[in-house]
Amino acid sequence: MVLVMRAILIGISLVSVVVSQTAPIMLSGSGCKYFSDTQGWQSIKDSASIIAGDTLSTDSTGNGTVRIGISTTLLLKASTQVVILQSATKAATISLISGQILLKRIQPHDSIETIIIAGGCAFSPMGTTAAIRYSKSNEVSVAVIEGSMRLESPRGEFFTVASGTFASFDPMSATVKQGPLSEKAIASLSEWANAPKPETVAPALASPGVPVSSTPAYVSPLQTPVGAVTDTIPAASAAPKDSFAAPLTPEQPNQIAPVPASPAQPNQPASAAKDTSAQKAHKDAQKPKGEKPSYEFGVSSVTVADKQWTRIAFGVDIPLWKFGVFVDAELFITPDGKFSDKGWRFDKDNWQEGVFRKIRYIRFGHEQDPLFVKFGGLSNVSLGYGFVVDRFTNMLHYPDQKLPGLQVYLNDLTPLGLTLQTMIADISEFKDKGGIVAARFALTPLKATSAPLLNKLCIGATYATDINQFTPAKKWRYNGNLRDKNGNGPIDWDFALRSTDSATIIKLSSPTISAENAIFDSLGTRYSTIDTTYRDTVDAFAIIGIDAGIPIIKAEKIGLDIYGQAGMSYDNEPRTKDISSGWGFGAPGVALRVGPVTASVEYRHIVGRFMPGYFGTYYFDERVQRYPTPLSKQSTLDSVNLNGIYGSLTANIASVLTLDGSYQYLVGDNNKLDHRAEAKLGIGQIILSKIPKVKTLEGYFSKTNIWRSIDPLTGATDKLLDPTPTMYYGYRLGVEMTPGATLIWDSRFGYRYNSNSTLIANNNVSICTAITF
Repeated sequence: MVLVMRAILIGISLVSVVVSQTAPIMLSGSGCKYFSDTQGWQSIKDSASIIAGDTLSTDSTGNGTVRIGISTTLLLKASTQVVILQSATKAATISLISGQILLKRIQPHDSIETIIIAGGCAFSPMGTTAAIRYSKSNEVSVAVIEGSMRLESPRGEFFTVASGTFASFDPMSATVKQGPLSEKAIASLSEWANAPKPETVAPALASPGVPVSSTPAYVSPLQTPVGAVTDTIPAASAAPKDSFAAPLTPEQPNQIAPVPASPAQPNQPASAAKDTSAQKAHKDAQKPKGEKPSYEFGVSSVTVADKQWTRIAFGVDIPLWKFGVFVDAELFITPDGKFSDKGWRFDKDNWQEGVFRKIRYIRFGHEQDPLFVKFGGLSNVSLGYGFVVDRFTNMLHYPDQKLPGLQVYLNDLTPLGLTLQTMIADISEFKDKGGIVAARFALTPLKATSAPLLNKLCIGATYATDINQFTPAKKWRYNGNLRDKNGNGPIDWDFALRSTDSATIIKLSSPTISAENAIFDSLGTRYSTIDTTYRDTVDAFAIIGIDAGIPIIKAEKIGLDIYGQAGMSYDNEPRTKDISSGWGFGAPGVALRVGPVTASVEYRHIVGRFMPGYFGTYYFDERVQRYPTPLSKQSTLDSVNLNGIYGSLTANIASVLTLDGSYQYLVGDNNKLDHRAEAKLGIGQIILSKIPKVKTLEGYFSKTNIWRSIDPLTGATDKLLDPTPTMYYGYRLGVEMTPGATLIWDSRFGYRYNSNSTLIANNNVSICTAITF
């Protein structure tokens, strides 16, 4: 309740919610109808006034024109459906349920701001002429021909889509792809934008029932960007068919192809021969150019050292050509109301954190580009099919921890399709002789041949290592006996070296250490066996993996891949090499895509100490535990022989529900098993559009080592929903307080053991009111 009240006070202090009477928006066109709660479905003959809550629809041969204020127009393509979420004197929010729309704003535009929501993405125009498309495969695309468009993904990431370029959000991979528009796409969209308009324009605030005469507007289909799935264009539409960018060959599914410039042909429409501003922007796409920075201001309640602090942050997103830089300035307020110097200490021990905390990320390009570089926060990093590195993130405790990670990708180069993907989780760990590093090298060896299927065979090799699993122990705080900092009984060696006075319990003179790891004084007296503190322990662990896959079917609405993968534990330390050996494979594997549903299943076999997906989402919490006994994740692996099945499912159920989950069940002799489950359930756009102000609502659950986690006090084995250190669950809720200001409540709950071997909460809660402008 305290957190709830705190969030409400934060929100009230930053923004005032706009309260205004709903205002009608004018709809005209042919083949249009709208649905209202009071009148049901009504066909449009000339025009009609529509308000918040109304649904608009065009049939397979129709089109529509929506007027918002005196400067904003929406053109609706055939077979398009939208919902008016908000219709106010200062803002209009439109939800695109299906189909394609084109937004135009004349300059100078009026005070009514327009936001378009589709597939969980939010589009904010900035003096823009742009087309937005929501495909039946639930991919959202935007193509900008004038001005720019700000895109916010469902994960809260912001992108600026410049003139002459497109961007698309793939819900399956939760990634945003960007690239230049082709000349034909620009010409087609320009012709659509300059289509004949209704002769009379009615203002948005006109009273209901004012007639508006209209001439049906020509609507050109908005086509699919690179890598997207194309919907079938109705036969009745005579508009030219084109794509945002030049099509790719099947061997290059993830690369943005170059767009060759071609002169206008005599039989092309006049608009295609003109050097419009969008075409000029496309021709200059490879030249450095700047976009206007965007700004964020937020106040949030975040978890810091297991307590709730207040964070005040101001951020600037600076796009420059293919570069993007997000600079953060933040202040923390402790629970007792004092300003903290967290992130502002620049002495020799803290200057790196002081610098890195000012940068959320620096990037060049995007993940599917031939060259992609990102420094800062990393999320959802998978290599190959995820047998070694699976949805890894270094933002598990953001913003308490801002870790300087690094990704460098070289994608699909040379005729062999060479690909190199590298990742460093936290560069600052190198100074502590640690670091999490991973790399995957892949190629398509027969790509240049005409051999059916085999010319699509991709083979990859992965190496991932934690150079020192005990790196977090360097920050452990000791509240107990300084002679035995880790509390395991034997005296620590660094204490023994300092213990030379008679006041200490152990008298040492010129102490030495023997091969038996014992302390001897100058007289040869043997004292207690010791070990080094875990703060000084270095324990490396690595996994080597290989993978191979062939796309058997690659079509608009269906895809089928056959794949296999394998991995082996690798430990070059003599003291743990023998007990850490193990290997496993996942093969055969089948990945199937049918429309908005993607599913995969594979047989898995494990021998010895090995775990598939070892470097996963929660690795930063799992790599080493302090209580009840200091243990690395590696040392918790059982030497077992297991067989079983692994499956995953991602689906968007008619934009009502979204589902993403996986399940593994491996069994072996003597009741040994590896049982894990995870799931994320979200409310779809159709439902959200009916809930005022709610923009995001999702929950998730994840647990590994099910039925094999043993309570150190009782010795009991856990059940599915019993709390363990490998169980996590949470939810994310986004509520729009006013246009441009959103309250985001993000809570993750987990558990860990304390020094008394008691399971306690290990939660991370963030309540943020963010304003973008």
